[in-house]
Amino acid sequence: MMVFLIPGLVEEAEAVVHGKATVPPGTTFSDLVSSKNDGRFTSGPRIVEKGMQIVWFTVGSSLLGDNQKGWVTTNVKQAGKVIDRVYFGFSNPISGQNTYTPLADPGPLKITCQIPRGNTVTATFEVSFRNQNDGNSYYDLLDTFGGEQTKAIREKTRC
Repeated sequence: MMVFLIPGLVEEAEAVVHGKATVPPGTTFSDLVSSKNDGRFTSGPRIVEKGMQIVWFTVGSSLLGDNQKGWVTTNVKQAGKVIDRVYFGFSNPISGQNTYTPLADPGPLKITCQIPRGNTVTATFEVSFRNQNDGNSYYDLLDTFGGEQTKAIREKTRC
């Protein structure tokens, strides 16, 4: 039984989260802030690809493995102006399911994420523009009103 347990500990000790976030064409990341609650960053987070991508790597802090949990937050700019602030949270626990928390301030952007099961994973966050048919009831409700006020709201919120 000890022989089986030791490889399991070694595998967990080598657990890695590779984080990657991208923005739509014509936008860039800026003003990056990050923190680790558990584990440590071994690389990054840093903005690469001419501002269109953020990458990072994390590992556990202990030789026996431990949780990896942290976040990255950044502004998104278009034509040099900040259009939204986004947040990428991630968790790779010793046991249980890997989780993510993508958030965007109320504004023109939304975030989707994929993080698979396993000890060594890639958490992929994709920032994109909201559209009027993405299931957002506030914007879908505008379709029922029509008129100049609806047009003004859509222009202000870029939806």
